[in-house]
Amino acid sequence: MIDFSRMRSSTRKGFAWIRENPFTFLLIALLAIFSLNFFVRALLYASFPYEIDQGEGVTIEVASWPLEGRPFYKRVRSRSAENVIEELVEIKKLGYREVFFRDETFTVFKDRNIRISKEMIQRKLGLTWICNSKMDTIDKEMIHLMKEAGCHMIKFGVESCNQNILDNLQKGTTVDQIRRVFKWTQEIGIDTHAHMMIGNPGDTMDTIRETVRVLLELNPTTASFAVSTPYPGTELFERVRKQRPEIGDGTRADLSSLHVEGLLTETYCQIPKNQLGKLQRYAYRRFYLRPSYTLRWLKRIKNLDELKRVIFAATNLFDFSIRGE
Repeated sequence: MIDFSRMRSSTRKGFAWIRENPFTFLLIALLAIFSLNFFVRALLYASFPYEIDQGEGVTIEVASWPLEGRPFYKRVRSRSAENVIEELVEIKKLGYREVFFRDETFTVFKDRNIRISKEMIQRKLGLTWICNSKMDTIDKEMIHLMKEAGCHMIKFGVESCNQNILDNLQKGTTVDQIRRVFKWTQEIGIDTHAHMMIGNPGDTMDTIRETVRVLLELNPTTASFAVSTPYPGTELFERVRKQRPEIGDGTRADLSSLHVEGLLTETYCQIPKNQLGKLQRYAYRRFYLRPSYTLRWLKRIKNLDELKRVIFAATNLFDFSIRGE
């Protein structure tokens, strides 16, 4: 029997990337191979938020987490529709009913994802699922197909509702596109989540207020507001490092606080760092503490368990948006 307690390992401060001994590194590498037996993978992961692509399929100055922590992050390795469907069949056999496709932009490979949706419909898998998307990688026809295949929520990386800020982020999308896609999704009956960022390159008090105002008009099911973060591996990080080379590779930053405090935001944003947290809480209050929003969620409650979850979530939200805790 292997004595795991004697295996050497060391952690790299900051982003908590783990550098293990050769045996462990080899094991991790093997587990990342796409052809790994589905049953073996099921024994290793208790739930199924999982990725079907490795690397980045879109260009943007920022990302949702450090790209340099991912193997082969500069090269996209996409799995085939057939391979994904085979795994979904095995997931269903194991008793799972919900899948979260954790890819940064699930819909970037349109033809592949249309085939996945059609196969899920044809095989009557009966799985419900959630995915991430970007405005310029999805259309009304695809949304219809995804709905029929079991998709019940799409998480959109909106970031901002100001066109100049979107251009600064190299999003490749327009505010009109954002409005159009949210309208389609709501008409078809899929819930939406809007990932928003505060303190983007070029952001001012006015652009953030505009973003919140437009977001209220879009009226997504849920929304999150993070402080723009120049993670290592993004163009924004390199931009910051040119001005502040002392940050090195960024690993000394406290990852747990970056989405609340940011990292050297003064190098690309006009808003003082001590104001970003206040603006973040302002955005949460404006979005969630609306009487119309509260009423909408009360109408969706079907049983006592759901009521308890809503009360728990509302309590945490209130604590953060009012007291910052």
